[in-house]
This record gives sequence, C-alpha cells and structure tokens, in this order.
Amino acid sequence: LVGGYAATVAAVSGDVPAGTSVRGVDIGGMTTDQAAATLELALGDEATAPIPVTAGETEAEVDPQASGLGVDWEATAEQASGVILRPGALLAHLRGEVDLELVPTTDQDALVRSLDELAADTAVEPVEPRIRYTKAGAARLREAVEGATVNVEQAAGVVTAAYLQPITEPVALPMDAVPTVIPAEEAQRVFTEQAEPAVALPVTLVVDAQTTSIPPADIAETLKFNPVGSTFEAKLKAKALHE
Repeated sequence: LVGGYAATVAAVSGDVPAGTSVRGVDIGGMTTDQAAATLELALGDEATAPIPVTAGETEAEVDPQASGLGVDWEATAEQASGVILRPGALLAHLRGEVDLELVPTTDQDALVRSLDELAADTAVEPVEPRIRYTKAGAARLREAVEGATVNVEQAAGVVTAAYLQPITEPVALPMDAVPTVIPAEEAQRVFTEQAEPAVALPVTLVVDAQTTSIPPADIAETLKFNPVGSTFEAKLKAKALHE
C-alpha cells in the first residue's frame, strides 16, 4: 500500500503535477517553463484585455499593459510544483480538480501615472455661480455646480482588485467632488442681501435740489457683480447711470 502510494505521488509530482490547470488550461505534467509558456499563449489576451471603467458619468478603459498590470507566468506555473504528500491534495490532482489562479503583478508607479491621465481626461470642471440681471431688471442667480475627478489613490486599489476578474459591467472608479471657488452659500447670500434688493424699488436721487427717480431696469444695466476670490464684488457704473 505504501509502495503504491509512493508510486502515485511520484507520478503526479515534479515540476507541475498531473491534474493541474489554471483557469481551465491543463498544464499537468509540464515543466514550469513549458507551463508558463502554455499559459501565456492561452491566457495572454485575457491578461491584456482593457478594463472598462466609469468615472462619474464618463465611460473609459484602463489598459493593463500601459498601467503596469500583468501576470507572472512562471510564478503561476510554480504554484503547483513540488512533491505532493497530502492524500487530499493527491486525490484532487488525480481527479483533475486542481484549478489554480493567475499570479498578478503590479507596477504601482505606472498604475498611478495611467490613472492620473485618466483623471485629467475625465474630470468635470465645476461651474461657478453667476449673478446677473435680465433686460427687465430682474436678478438671476446661476447656481454653483461642483465638479468631479477620480480619486487616483482609491481608484488604484479598485482597478487592481478588478484586474483578471470576470467583469460584467464597467468598474465604477471612486470620485472626489471639486468645489467651486465661490461657495454656493456665499453666492446665495450676496444674491439675497445685495443683488435682489438693489433692483427691488426705484432709487430716488436728489442733486442740486432736483429729484431724479432711477427705475430698477436702469440700475440693472449699470450694476455688475464680479467674482473676487471666494465672493462677489458689486460694481456700479455711476457715470453711465448719471447719463
């Protein structure tokens, strides 16, 4: 019995034991070099297939080769090399039930560079708020809209985890909000406290005992709210108003 077991062990042992496969590719009985070459030929396209991703609402692809993602074919083949002594492992090999996974490699610097480029290409710029007046003199506020960009550090982990895995839909990359220079709250404050009251009623001016009423529409034509830093600055073209 012992002799028979030893003979069976010898039969499935060596560089790559019989009954070994990687993702369904049989490499049993091969040397590790042969197995590595066989796996690269059979699974190379899978290892270099673009990874579909989404950055917010934008669809894109990550090229594994350009992003430093790959497979160590020799290490993958070497996973099963050596002598098998455990009966459970021996039986699994004899039944052809040992299906191993690929051993991935990652060049982190290359991955970050690739994702930096993707982040730049897919970034959504924020829309700054704007205060203006209509021809009729009504104040209008264009709301601030935050932008968005890929969080490269987190995305690197997500892409690495998705590499070589079955993908049925694009991988969603983590995003960071990009705030506007002028916060929405500040824009609303200036609009409510300054822009609207400025044209709420006609303005009465008394110059040299003469009274002049300036309608809101005329005020609106000469009053501008210009962005300055993180707020707005009101600027009135007094000369134009006087004319």
